[in-house]
Amino acid sequence: MTSHNENELSRRAFLTMSWRRDDSASPTETSRSATADNLTLIGSIESLRELAVGDVVTSPRRADIHAVRTATGILALRSRCPNDGALVEWRGDEQSEDALASIGRFYCSRNASIFNRLGELVAGPADGPLPTLVIAERHGSLWVDEAKPEAPDSDERLQREFALA
Repeated sequence: MTSHNENELSRRAFLTMSWRRDDSASPTETSRSATADNLTLIGSIESLRELAVGDVVTSPRRADIHAVRTATGILALRSRCPNDGALVEWRGDEQSEDALASIGRFYCSRNASIFNRLGELVAGPADGPLPTLVIAERHGSLWVDEAKPEAPDSDERLQREFALA
């Protein structure tokens, strides 16, 4: 009989969690962990490192969280319009509003606000940028820590970039 530490997941539990794409616990954390409950997966560090500068990806778990590959790392944005909370869509085939790439921008179809890939307001009635989120590294992946406050303030925004070597 094999003995298991109570904090370890069984192989079956791990495979079930992976199959269901349940991000409430990572492989070495149990679902009872308060920290894991606040994390939303962005992607593996290796896959994010391979993105070209300017690429934008959507969290596999949340449609309103996007990760942007910058020259030095990853920036996570909440893609909800600061004007009314509407989902802001990533339009990867439209003209860019920044210098990171030639195409791609965020667009709010409810009020026609336009944001560049760093979440900065370019045009429209919105009253500020898309909020940046705190990124946490866990077990070879990057996660948004939703327990930490969003940063709409321009002084804090780019300080939240997660550096990739």
